[in-house]
Amino acid sequence: MTKDNAKDFMPLVQALADGKVIQVLTADNSWIDLDSTHDIAFCGNPNKCRIKAEARRIWVVEYSYQEGRRSFSHPMSKGEAETIKSSGKIGIVEFVEVVK
Repeated sequence: MTKDNAKDFMPLVQALADGKVIQVLTADNSWIDLDSTHDIAFCGNPNKCRIKAEARRIWVVEYSYQEGRRSFSHPMSKGEAETIKSSGKIGIVEFVEVVK
């Protein structure tokens, strides 16, 4: 890290302090998690490091409108889905984003 690129590392350092996972770009262009139990050296190109994205979660309410046919609501929070579900709908489906 130099004085010229220190500001580029600040979000990474803050994320590490917040307990987030830092990833580095490997020679084969894949991202790997750094082991946070060891010292992480912020050196080289800051563009080769990133904060690992966290999976997003959404919920939808499942409806039955004909025998054997189902539809789903728009994406919503878990609390909204549970409120709607309590009014007699079939169920709640949770979708979790796959993060690579």
